Amino acid sequence: MKKREKILPAILGVIAVLLILYMGLNVVLLAPARKLRIDTGRILKTIAKMDKQKAIYEAGARRLNDLGRKTLPGDQNSTSEEIRSRIVQLLQESTLGGRSMSLTPSAGVRFKDYYKEIGWIIRDQGPLASVMNFLYLLEAEPYLHRIDNLILAPVQHSGEVKLQLRFATLLLMNPKGRKLPVTERVDFIGADLEGAERKLYDVISHRDLFRPYLRRVVVAKKPPDKPEPAPQKKREQRPPAPQIPDYRVVSLSRWGPELEIHVTDNRKGDLQSLKPGDLLAGGKIVTIDYRAMPMANKQDVISPSRVILKLGSDYYAVELGQNVKDRRRLLDSELPDELKHHTKKLSQAEIQDSNVSRKDN
Repeated sequence: MKKREKILPAILGVIAVLLILYMGLNVVLLAPARKLRIDTGRILKTIAKMDKQKAIYEAGARRLNDLGRKTLPGDQNSTSEEIRSRIVQLLQESTLGGRSMSLTPSAGVRFKDYYKEIGWIIRDQGPLASVMNFLYLLEAEPYLHRIDNLILAPVQHSGEVKLQLRFATLLLMNPKGRKLPVTERVDFIGADLEGAERKLYDVISHRDLFRPYLRRVVVAKKPPDKPEPAPQKKREQRPPAPQIPDYRVVSLSRWGPELEIHVTDNRKGDLQSLKPGDLLAGGKIVTIDYRAMPMANKQDVISPSRVILKLGSDYYAVELGQNVKDRRRLLDSELPDELKHHTKKLSQAEIQDSNVSRKDN
């Protein structure tokens, strides 16, 4: 056999050995290394995506905490009453809040488990400067709020302006597992009406946009008309009180000595305004009790106010935010002092009547 013929099988043998070694090395080291590089790249992308989502979540959490610090504490009823009280104080601070004032609760957007919008529709009239004071005080309120549907209209021959707007705030729901910070209740402090920011609103008053243009017109004299008989005054009638017991008490307001009860129909959504002396679910409205008392079925929940009805000789209470059909009978110890005094006088009068009747017999 020649030397060349001996070298060729040796070379082929070496190549076969090297191929076998590479295949073994690939199975043991190279293939797992490639898989690890692919898995590492995928994991790094997932981590980058999660870091981005975390940054968005943390930014949203900080934003939510900032908004929470600008909201009022409490539930829907107490927050609504707090807003109403502050609106009345702002109206008085701006020299409005007279007989033409009217506040009506207005339910807004509700996003379940996240937030509720609580609003009031405000109507009043007064000088334009006083209206500007009120708008400035509303805008300067420290908690989260929004003004919608602002309407200004002149009142002819009076120099005053009609005002109507909707003022709303948010009640945030606490996320699961943590509690949002809220602003602390403080005594009423209005904004400074003499400050530089208030003077920016004076440009509206100075322009006097509602001053009418009066064109001089020569009116020809007309013969006097025959006097018409004066129309008879119709007796004022109050709107019929709701007779259906499926109503809910949504507002218990007081304007000086005047008391006002707002109830809404749970089925139709209609809102009605009632006063003491009107009928509600078969009972006569007596007064509004503004004492803070625990709920009958939830002792850990404090109710800020309730309307008191009289059915026969018994008194019943319907708490703010409660359905009328859930009214409860009041014990003598639960009555306000003025009603205790009244029932005491009534019982003494009944005793005297009974004594007189015995003497007659």
